[in-house]
Amino acid sequence: MGSDLIRLIPAERPFLVLGRNPPPSAPSSWKPFDPIHGDLGTAAPEARVLLHLAPLPLLPGLLGRRLPPGINRIVALGSTSSRFKRDSGSGRERRIAQEQIEAEAAIAEWAERMRVAWTLLRPTLTYGARDRNITRILSFIRRFRFFPVTGGGLGLRQPLDASDLAKGCLAVLDNPKTYGRSYDLGGGETLTYRAMVERVFAVVGRTPRIVNVPRSVARAGLRVMAHHPRWPFIDPEMADRMSADLVVDNAPAQDDFAFAPGPFRPERCLEGARSHV
Repeated sequence: MGSDLIRLIPAERPFLVLGRNPPPSAPSSWKPFDPIHGDLGTAAPEARVLLHLAPLPLLPGLLGRRLPPGINRIVALGSTSSRFKRDSGSGRERRIAQEQIEAEAAIAEWAERMRVAWTLLRPTLTYGARDRNITRILSFIRRFRFFPVTGGGLGLRQPLDASDLAKGCLAVLDNPKTYGRSYDLGGGETLTYRAMVERVFAVVGRTPRIVNVPRSVARAGLRVMAHHPRWPFIDPEMADRMSADLVVDNAPAQDDFAFAPGPFRPERCLEGARSHV
């Protein structure tokens, strides 16, 4: 999402990009930065606004170190995993959700105490040229020419284009309506997991071959895959979520900052899928 944000920032608005690794087509304003040990007061002493795109649990620690004296605005990206994974059957996923929840509370408490305006955005299934969601589905289809689902893949999804998320970040920056608020953000189209996969098949020019796998078999296979170092993100709970509705209400974001995401466009992932094959 960072590349989309850099592209959309108005030319008259100076900015500095901080991160461990330079983004693709890194701007001259990029500087190496360690969000775990670094401090913004040293890296960006004149900054007044912080757009935090790194994992949310890193932000409370960052706020506890030296900061630019003029900082007066924070916009941070969280995740709907704080909502959808808090009751997961996986201890790992529950921990991830709890870390998100605790980070949200710590950021809000710090910002209120320091009188810094804050806004938290929680996107759903985000996709783009280098995402880890739709791109992985696309790469699997290219390699194996089929895709497995459980429960018919009937759970609802709202895939959110990374460029729409970037527009949302910029829309809240100077909008007082969003100060001290959190927003769930979904894409502009709601469709089943199965329909989402079928659209990915169409993008790569293949006839959909979707195989319905018994949940017990899928969970067993995912459990084995989870031990492989290449797939640390795999969890057996993924099998159950294919038939669960993971949708949010965009109305508050539409009302407060005219959030208007577009429909699902899986072709945006074609470039990133090459690196996952």
